[in-house]
Amino acid sequence: MFGNVSAPKEVNQSFGNKTPKKLYTNPKTNQLSSKGEAFQAFNDFKSESYNKVYSHELAHQQAGGSQAGSINIKYDSNGIAIGGHVNIQVPNGVNKALPEQTLKEAEIAYNAATAPGDLSAADNAIASMAQSIMGEAMQVQNSKNDKESKGQRLNVMG
Repeated sequence: MFGNVSAPKEVNQSFGNKTPKKLYTNPKTNQLSSKGEAFQAFNDFKSESYNKVYSHELAHQQAGGSQAGSINIKYDSNGIAIGGHVNIQVPNGVNKALPEQTLKEAEIAYNAATAPGDLSAADNAIASMAQSIMGEAMQVQNSKNDKESKGQRLNVMG
């Protein structure tokens, strides 16, 4: 999700006969700066990356409701949030006795997978799986409705 950013590193700068000045690489600008500026920029970047990952996963979780698990965030070796996931419960197949319930659960899974807008490959895979189950559930539901309507007798009084 984010480029490879590392913690500020100390760089000794010598200016003629003067005592070397300690400077640090600023991870945002890649320029030399004071220790305070460099670490502030690094902490700001860590916060920004966390907020971006967290809000993406929160969108999945909120749209998934009771079918969504907890938010899990993955960090790199520098403590920067680089991704995350929320488990979304997708129906295993169509419950032929209750296709409406399967359809509803698959729709929730689809909405949860597509909620953030900036979809990952995993988000697209879940959305595709949910869409497929939605189609199957609609076919079973239509077939069930056709069978029920053919078995009814109508009394017409004239």
